[in-house]
Amino acid sequence: MSIVQESTPSGFTSTWMLVKGAPDILFPSVSFILDSKSAAVPFNSYQPRLSRLQHQWSLEGQRVIAVCKRPLNDVKLPEDESELAEYLYNEVRNLTLIGLISLRDPPRANMKETMRVIRSAGVRVFMVTGDFLPTAVAIAKQVLIILLYGLS
Repeated sequence: MSIVQESTPSGFTSTWMLVKGAPDILFPSVSFILDSKSAAVPFNSYQPRLSRLQHQWSLEGQRVIAVCKRPLNDVKLPEDESELAEYLYNEVRNLTLIGLISLRDPPRANMKETMRVIRSAGVRVFMVTGDFLPTAVAIAKQVLIILLYGLS
C-alpha cells in the first residue's frame, strides 16, 4: 500500500510516497535505510540482519510490516486517479526503509479448546492465509489448525 503526502517543513514543500508492506516483498525495492541519526545509508549491508529479524518475529506469530518512503519532488503526478495508481505502482523502487513494525495479535484464549470440540464433531479445519509462511505456521500451531498456504 502506498500514499502520496505533501509536507511543508520550514516553508519548503516536499512530496513523498509512503509505502507499507511485507518486508520480503518490499526489500528488493529498498536502496537505503535511515540510520540512528536519520541519515539515509545503503541498505544492502542491513538486509540480511533485517530479514532474519522478520523471520524470527514471524516464528513467534507476529506480523511484520516494513515502512518506507521515497521523495517525489521532481515528479509531475498524473491527475487521473487510475493513472496515478499505476504510476505509483511503477515508482515503488529506490525506497528508503524507515523501519519495521511488528504486530502481535494472539488467538483468543479459548481457541485450542474450541478446535478440540470442533474436531471431536468430525469437522476438519483448515487455515487459508496470505501471511508470511512462518507467521501462518506459528499461529496454526498455537490453535491446532491444519495449514494450507498459498492457495488462490
